[in-house]
Amino acid sequence: MNLAISTLISMKFLMYSDSGSRYEQWIKPIIYVAMLYTAMSVSYHFIGVVAHEYLLALLIFYLVDKKQAIILVIITPFVRMLYMLFVDGHLTVINIVASLAVAVMVIIYMEVSDKLIANQTLSMIISEVLIVATNLFLAPYIPHVVIYSIFNQPTNWIIRASVAVITLLIVRKVYFQVTTLQNNNTELQKEVLFDKLTGFCS
Repeated sequence: MNLAISTLISMKFLMYSDSGSRYEQWIKPIIYVAMLYTAMSVSYHFIGVVAHEYLLALLIFYLVDKKQAIILVIITPFVRMLYMLFVDGHLTVINIVASLAVAVMVIIYMEVSDKLIANQTLSMIISEVLIVATNLFLAPYIPHVVIYSIFNQPTNWIIRASVAVITLLIVRKVYFQVTTLQNNNTELQKEVLFDKLTGFCS
């Protein structure tokens, strides 16, 4: 959750930065890849599987920038495949095809849910639940998605979906609280620095 919140805040800050640097377009994907790799590593070493790798991209889609999020979704399976290549030392063609298929489905889920469901929170939850279901369905073809098959361990689906929904709700709430505080601080700084009557710097 901390990784997700810090990444969202960083990307929001870069999005509204006035520096105008041409290198900023590369900074956001680099931040995303670094955070994604860290999240995968933590997930794999603590629970033995890579879980919720699209959660960060989903949050960026709904809270920061939709176009940027689509690019990040496309990046995600390649980061995941590289990580599993480092872990296992090999990847099969079916692993690659299944990983790319999940990414395609993620984009479809996000775009369709966003257009059909007016409530942002509900749209986010439905998208993530569908992503979890797709990942678990294709688990036999993607390394380290799940310890047990979805058919042999039905509780795995419930636990994974519940964790995803809870994380979404918490991160969304904290993100809005932090950005609200940032906006309030910015307004206070403007009031202190500029004279209301003249509009000049005091």
